[in-house]
Amino acid sequence: MLFGRNVTFRLLDQFVFEQFGPEGIRATLLKVSRSTKDLQNGFVPNYAALFFYGLLGLIIVLVVFPKMVLLSPALGIFSNSLVQILPVLSVLFVFS
Repeated sequence: MLFGRNVTFRLLDQFVFEQFGPEGIRATLLKVSRSTKDLQNGFVPNYAALFFYGLLGLIIVLVVFPKMVLLSPALGIFSNSLVQILPVLSVLFVFS
């Protein structure tokens, strides 16, 4: 009973599932939405900076990251399939 209470309930249910499960995702999305609310202030240079950083991030994901994967010998097994599917996944993630 002590093992079930201490390990299963306290460790798994209250810590792991709460922090990394639906409750953790909800709390993280709430923090992100509150912080991005400050960026919507109508100031054009802020929008231009967001556009620039978004474009820079898209270039890094689509161009630089696949080349780094190809150059990494540890990921050599997965490099061909990852390079082919990474642009598709990144576009789906950005536009979803």
